[in-house]
Formats: sequence, C-alpha cells, structure tokens
Amino acid sequence: MTKSRPATILEYFEETHPSEVRELLIEAHRFLQENLPPFATCGIKWRLPFYTLNRNICYLNRHPDHITLGFSFGYKLSLRPGVLLDENGTLKHIRYLELFSIGDLYSETVNGILQEALIIDEMMRRKLNERRIQNILQESFFLKTSLMLGGGSMSEKASDSPANSIC
Repeated sequence: MTKSRPATILEYFEETHPSEVRELLIEAHRFLQENLPPFATCGIKWRLPFYTLNRNICYLNRHPDHITLGFSFGYKLSLRPGVLLDENGTLKHIRYLELFSIGDLYSETVNGILQEALIIDEMMRRKLNERRIQNILQESFFLKTSLMLGGGSMSEKASDSPANSIC
C-alpha cells in the first residue's frame, strides 16, 4: 500500500487516524498560526505541513499515538537534553519535539523553542542579505578595476568633464 500525497493541509488532517491524533494535529496547526508572524506561509512539502518565513521554520508530523513538531534548523537551537530530540545527531539539521497532548503543545518550553527558531530564521535572512551585499560590492570593485585597466582611469575621464574642473 502506497502513501497518498496530500495536496493541502486539510487533506493531511483528514488522512490522520486515530481521531485523537487528528485533533492534536489541528490544534498544533492553530497554535502555529497564532504564534508565527501573520506573513508566515504553510504548505505541504515532502508530504508534511511546513511553516515558512524566510526558510522552512518547522513542520508537523503524525504518528500512531502522538505528533512531532520538527525544526528544520534545529541544530542551531539551544541544547535541551531530553526535550529536543535527535541531539545525538542521527538527523543532520533537524531537531523535534514529541507532543502527546494539547497541554504539551501549549507549554512554555514549546513556545520558547518556537520563538528561538524565529530568531534564528531572521538571523539567517540577515546573514544571507549581508552576503548578497558583499557580492554586489565585490562585483562593483571588479567592474571599477576592469574599467581602470581597460580604457584609462576613471579619474582621467572624470577630469575631462566641465563639472569636475577646478575653478
């Protein structure tokens, strides 16, 4: 029997059994909608619901008696032995929480980890923008250097202009 590929979050929820796990999954979706910024998106990727800002922040996964809330860049989160699972390194980047009840979901621990994941996402976005700026500056430097080498210096060309002449 092959697993179906849900096209929407709703289909993913409808395919979840038993009903207790489905209810926990729906509540986790509500929790993420309430605690993520309003511009966060949600969609099915790799057959799972992923929540995205600049990058994939987290995902939900169903199991027979619980759900997991996974963090795509969990290796960057603060260590929490016994709380964040897979800190032993079986998964390269991902860390996750096992949630067995709505009480587990609405704990300070889960909220704190989610807020830390949001901060990491923002820091990674800024780092990417810094790299883009550095690349633009390097390209500009190389362009300026090639102009100087190719057809005389830029200062010579600028001095020919009447606006740059000294009165």
